[in-house]
Amino acid sequence: QYVMRTATKCQTRAMPLSTLGAARRHPTRRYHSPHIAESLSSGKGSVNVDERYDVVVVGAGVIGLAIAQKLTSRGMRVLIVDRRTVIGAETSSRNSEVLHAGMHYEPGSLKAKWCVDGRQMIIEHCIRKGVRWEKTGKFIVARDESQIPELDAMMRRAEANGVEDLRVLSGGRINEYEKNVMAFAGIWSPSTSIVDGRQLMESFEYDC
Repeated sequence: QYVMRTATKCQTRAMPLSTLGAARRHPTRRYHSPHIAESLSSGKGSVNVDERYDVVVVGAGVIGLAIAQKLTSRGMRVLIVDRRTVIGAETSSRNSEVLHAGMHYEPGSLKAKWCVDGRQMIIEHCIRKGVRWEKTGKFIVARDESQIPELDAMMRRAEANGVEDLRVLSGGRINEYEKNVMAFAGIWSPSTSIVDGRQLMESFEYDC
């Protein structure tokens, strides 16, 4: 059982895919889904499955909703298909919600590029839409001297990826900030942030 959500300007609708066959047999009828009582009661209306769309997006998680939001902002009609009746019920609701600074990925890779560029884009979106986020920063520590080469490699990756605000700290300096952390040395990443994933997805859905 899948759910189809139609994303038209500022509207998101849903219906079970199991009704699609009946709708094809009766193309002029409109079907109300028991799974979208809240959506219907809010005035967003029923679903007419005998419609045409420019794009089908599979998955109503953060990536699928972000894609749908961008496409609808360009005037396209988008159909979002998901097996859950609520948004973000799979991977998007089971992650750390961390916006990484960009020092972990291979320089020149798309992961590196979109980690750095995407973090800033998400932060700008959060500011515009009032989505909760916080620049918490992060320590990456070496437990002993043998792990120092890994920190050195991370600093080189960060520089190659355009991450310029990392700082190398001694174990004693780290301990001044975090009493329960025992480290030989470490890296402080002030740009690492966290975001309210639920609010972020809801803001994308609303803009659809």
